[in-house]
Amino acid sequence: MSTDPDPLVKDLQARIVELEMRSEEGKAEVARMEEFVTAFDGRIRSLEKEVRSLRRLLEDPPDNPPAPGEEKPPHY
Repeated sequence: MSTDPDPLVKDLQARIVELEMRSEEGKAEVARMEEFVTAFDGRIRSLEKEVRSLRRLLEDPPDNPPAPGEEKPPHY
C-alpha cells in the first residue's frame, strides 16, 4: 500500500491552489479598479459642480462686469 496521493488528487490540489491564487489576484485587481473609479468619480463630480457654477454665471451675469481693459493680467 502506497502513501503517495493519487495522481488525480494531486492534480486537483494543484488546480485548486492555482485557482485560489488567481482569485486573490482578481480581488486585488478589482480593488485597484474600484480605487480608480472612485477617484475618477470625484473628479467628474467636481467638474460637474464647476460647470453648474459657470452656467449660473452665463444665465445671470454680474450687473457691472469690468471692462476687458480694466482687468489686470494674472502675472501682475
